[in-house]
Amino acid sequence: MTSTYTTNKNIEKPAYNDYASNPTGWSAPINTDWDIIDRSLGGTQVKNPTGVSGTVILTASEYQAPMLIIGASISGTATLTANVTYQIPSGVGGVWTVYNNTTGSFTVTISSGGGGTSVLLQQGYATALNSDGTNIRISDTRPAVPAGSNTQIQYNNSGLLGASANLTFSGTQLNINQPASYASAKVQVSSSTNSNIFAAEMPAGGPGTGFISVGSASITNYDHFGAYKIGSGTRLFGVGSDGAITSATTIIAGSTIKSSSGGFIFPDNTTQTTAATTPTQATTWVNTGNGFNTTYTNSNAFTITALVSLVYSGYNGGFTVYVNGAGIATGGGNLQYKYGETITFPIPAGATFSVSGSNCYAAQWAEFR
Repeated sequence: MTSTYTTNKNIEKPAYNDYASNPTGWSAPINTDWDIIDRSLGGTQVKNPTGVSGTVILTASEYQAPMLIIGASISGTATLTANVTYQIPSGVGGVWTVYNNTTGSFTVTISSGGGGTSVLLQQGYATALNSDGTNIRISDTRPAVPAGSNTQIQYNNSGLLGASANLTFSGTQLNINQPASYASAKVQVSSSTNSNIFAAEMPAGGPGTGFISVGSASITNYDHFGAYKIGSGTRLFGVGSDGAITSATTIIAGSTIKSSSGGFIFPDNTTQTTAATTPTQATTWVNTGNGFNTTYTNSNAFTITALVSLVYSGYNGGFTVYVNGAGIATGGGNLQYKYGETITFPIPAGATFSVSGSNCYAAQWAEFR
């Protein structure tokens, strides 16, 4: 008669009268069976995948242990040199914890010879698996128990899942609510390479205590209804849905306000898109040699001033000053011969000008330009 073996752990079952002629009787198979049972309850098997590729079928002594380490040793890390699949024979069921202690850009998979599902192991983690003889599955497929309430965002809280009613996600919108203090409501960008990568919209209602840091200043939700202040100033402004900033009074910034495009629009509806420059002005007196009854043009981009010293050359002398064809000043009359006087008049940029005269002439004509 011959022994048979159990399906999952390959424990020997001696047949009737087996080992009857053996001087030790059943002690040999029984002791071996108890060793297998003990190994099945708390044994560890190490498989080193370095230099291995393809599918490796585990032997009975290898899959009997409930703890399987894929690594160089119990605590040593192995480097993968190819994708490796460790296979439990078809029909063998059980539960295992498999620790993938490997590095390298390859994979480790646990499969069944039954041809069902398999599991790709994550590097650096231990995974609880089970087999029904055909399929390999992760034993606990439930998601990690979340912290907090529905829609609250999870975060690492001293190694555990944490959540807060002040940080929620509706599926389309991230909400950062405002607690009762500035310190805990701050949303801040601090990047040494790029500080223009963050945009935020503060809520129109609710407590006016949250703020966004802008350099050493801050934008504060000031009056609970969409009005804000910058820095320590008390001036308020509102931000519309189109991004426009509207202010009832002056906006005071704790740091520079810049326009990255579009420029600044002034009350007369003109737009400044370049740096402001100081207008050119007249600076020097010039003797021109101009004379009467000739039309001249101010070709400068600013207003100039003419000073004309005239002398009457006979009785009943007179003159008229014209700017852009319009007479702006006259003089003269029944005067004595060689009587003189001085006239001064401004000339706008681009304007024409002249002095007409009878019985008089320009003794000197100078212009401040």
